[in-house]
Amino acid sequence: EALDRLIDGGGEGAEDAAQQKLELVGFMEDENALEGMLRAQGFEGAVCSVHSDSCNVMVKQSNLSQAQTARILACARDQTGLSPANIKIIPVQ
Repeated sequence: EALDRLIDGGGEGAEDAAQQKLELVGFMEDENALEGMLRAQGFEGAVCSVHSDSCNVMVKQSNLSQAQTARILACARDQTGLSPANIKIIPVQ
């Protein structure tokens, strides 16, 4: 809402606010797409958080095999374009 008010006001900072909003929307789109990709691979209830330099993927499984981890990592890398070093996979129960 704060960004929308700055954008609608059109004054100083409106252009920066619009850019920030576009960036946030892009992150949200990546999160939704990645969660859908993971659901299609059998990871129900996955929750993703994407930022400019990192991605966190939480999956409802207490243990992940190397193959599962590799599939999740590949999906996150392909969707976000981030280096695998910047992608964190978090198994939760």
